[in-house]
Amino acid sequence: MFILEVTPIAKSSHADTLSYFSVKKVDPGGIVEVPLRKQNVLAVVMSVNPVTNIKSQIKSAGYSLRNIHKIIEGQLYSKALLATTYTLKDYFCIPQGKITSLLSPKFLQENQSLWKKRSSHKKRAIKKQILMRPFPERIDYYKSFIREKRSDNESLIIVCPTTHECEELFYQLNKNTTHVFCLHSAISKKKRVAGYAEITERESSSVLITTPSFIDTPLFNLTTLILEHESSPRYIAAAQHLDLRVVIDTFARYVHADIMYADSIIRPERWYEIERKYIERIEPFQNVLRDVTNRIEVEQLNVPITKKITDTERIAQLNKQVAEFSTLSKKSHSRIKKSIKDKENIFIFSSRKSLAPSIICNDCGNIVVSQKTGRPYSLFNKKSKHGGTTRVFRDPLTKEVIPAYDNCMYCKGNRLVQLGVGTERIYDDLKQYQKNATIIILDDNHKLLKKERAELSSLMKDTKHPVIVISTSKGFSLEEKFDNAIVASLDSMLGRPHQNVVTECLWVLSSILRMTKGSVYIQSRNITENQLAIIYTGRYQEFIQRELQLRKELDLPPYLTKIYISKEIQKIQLKKVHVFIQELFQKEMVHIDIMSGRKKSTITLRAELTIPKGTWNPSYQEPELLLKIKELARTWNIEIEA
Repeated sequence: MFILEVTPIAKSSHADTLSYFSVKKVDPGGIVEVPLRKQNVLAVVMSVNPVTNIKSQIKSAGYSLRNIHKIIEGQLYSKALLATTYTLKDYFCIPQGKITSLLSPKFLQENQSLWKKRSSHKKRAIKKQILMRPFPERIDYYKSFIREKRSDNESLIIVCPTTHECEELFYQLNKNTTHVFCLHSAISKKKRVAGYAEITERESSSVLITTPSFIDTPLFNLTTLILEHESSPRYIAAAQHLDLRVVIDTFARYVHADIMYADSIIRPERWYEIERKYIERIEPFQNVLRDVTNRIEVEQLNVPITKKITDTERIAQLNKQVAEFSTLSKKSHSRIKKSIKDKENIFIFSSRKSLAPSIICNDCGNIVVSQKTGRPYSLFNKKSKHGGTTRVFRDPLTKEVIPAYDNCMYCKGNRLVQLGVGTERIYDDLKQYQKNATIIILDDNHKLLKKERAELSSLMKDTKHPVIVISTSKGFSLEEKFDNAIVASLDSMLGRPHQNVVTECLWVLSSILRMTKGSVYIQSRNITENQLAIIYTGRYQEFIQRELQLRKELDLPPYLTKIYISKEIQKIQLKKVHVFIQELFQKEMVHIDIMSGRKKSTITLRAELTIPKGTWNPSYQEPELLLKIKELARTWNIEIEA
């Protein structure tokens, strides 16, 4: 008789490991079916102990152990993946079963015929490299690199953050070859099963282009992993606050494979590793971003006042600006008119959806907020049942919707003003061009189905009728390239108090450059040569060293680790919870913020811990601090930034 410690393969499971009896011995990494609550689930065996070794623990346990239902033949996971998830479960404070489930395609769990015995990976010296070049140049490098790997009979995996980027890369690399494969969740189940079976049965070199869910696909003689579009924020699994880049990096170590980080503009965290000789650069390294300086043009909308004016004159100027306000400048309108005349397709980016992200009263200065939650409303257009649209106020967090009103709830004045630039507001400003162009919104509230995307693609190929797409980052997955692009505003992104603001802006710009043939025009009130000098000079090394120096002075990652702990609580509990957090983390540097909750009676308490890198990293977590964090992890949200 044996005691098996297993981790359920279920996203809903909060347990780290569960214990079950088994008559037969099952090797670690094996799959068993176990009873969990009212259903049977698959679980991975993490450890095996004879009953005779732990009799005292069984007797002292306050619960009775259940038997496993059956042992499943074959292996679903490699030992390398299990070692990866075991290593990172404490670092991210996420149960091992949850991490394993994220890296396990559902179709694979359902097809036991695909479960085969995994061979162990040969130990070898590994290297880490950075490839920083424009996307077309990276494609050329990959083609040469793949030929080299094929001649050595070695396999590699290229990981992309989204299915669209997988398809884009696969289209470029699978020409005139039969050993390049693509697997991701958007492919039909039948094709996924066939593709997985084919690639795992090969006994020669192969290339797999995939999302992080398929990194454990067994390839013949795997020696390299490439992390493509490394700076993309879409590597963060938002629901679990799990950085999949760290998972892939750790997995590469356990499979003894080289890892290459590739992008047009790499993050400061990677440059930090280059400076410390953890990673080597692949030459020629792109020190001057010519694609940025040659194709991006910034239009400053702030006009400096060159002469003294009276308060009355200044108020008159501001009132005139409000009355004449347009989301797009006169230059941007001129560019749109020229593009329509030349039958060119235009992409217009806005970081926010809605008609107006905020509504303010010009008489009393109060923001329009929900009476239920106290949270600010945004203004949206809503399609009515009888056709046409109506305007509504909506809270993007709680999804509360009410009919829009014209009079201020505080002073009853009728001067409510829309603030901010949203996709719907831009659409309203461009209605004048509808006769000569097709105008489409694409964001979380205006999604395109597969059929509609195909129709848009065919419209963009029609050289007689131009298309204008107004979109958030949702539009980055469109297949066809645009002739030109306009960035309506990056100001709301730059205004966020976060260390990754600048790098996220650069990711947005590099994504727009990749989907645009011609120029990218940015209109802004905040982008200056001081703040985003790289847009004007293209000098990457100067920019990144300045960014790292600033982070060092402010005690930000990558020099220190930040642990964010948050929870929505009742307002009456604030004092009690505040004292509890301060007492729990007496030895750590803790800063506590209070933010609005989803209801008027609740608030969100967010504690920020600043931890030395040696105290908390993927390989080591200080035991006392780990115990405190794990105490909170079940009911609090934990987020790690390093």
